[in-house]
Amino acid sequence: CHLPPEIHSGPVAMAVYAFALSKVPEMIDTLFIVLHKKPLIVLHWYHHLTVMLYCWNISYSPSVGMGGEGTMFAVMNAIIHAIMYTSYGLKAMRIRPPGDMLITVLQLLQMVFGAYIAVYRITHCRVLRPWNAAGGVAMYLSYFYLFADFFYSKYLKARPKAPERDAAKKKE
Repeated sequence: CHLPPEIHSGPVAMAVYAFALSKVPEMIDTLFIVLHKKPLIVLHWYHHLTVMLYCWNISYSPSVGMGGEGTMFAVMNAIIHAIMYTSYGLKAMRIRPPGDMLITVLQLLQMVFGAYIAVYRITHCRVLRPWNAAGGVAMYLSYFYLFADFFYSKYLKARPKAPERDAAKKKE
């Protein structure tokens, strides 16, 4: 509940501001998908767009700074994205790192912790902007649903056997 005042100024505030600005290059990832005519799933564009809007329009204002939960959200998001984009970079160099499923599990855990942090701050702390934390709860719950659906579709859902897939591709 009682985060140090340094999070609103100095190096921490600068890092959070840089994090908010990093959402622009992140959208380039979405642009590459569109330009390469690959399918763009709802999870991808919804997550990138809403995180960017949350960072820019709700969480950060020069007069107040990013709220305590917003700073914690930024740290979690930055860690997950560092792991994920490192994996993407290795794949681009034709190195197949293990761990795609692990990355999705980490993302699901991020959603659980993010929702928990926001709910905790609303119910146990005197937050300056409770609507900010409430927006975080809604955001993280919607992300959890989308990431869980992605996890199920990619890793758990029964897929047709190889000959059936090949026949389906030939019909296309």
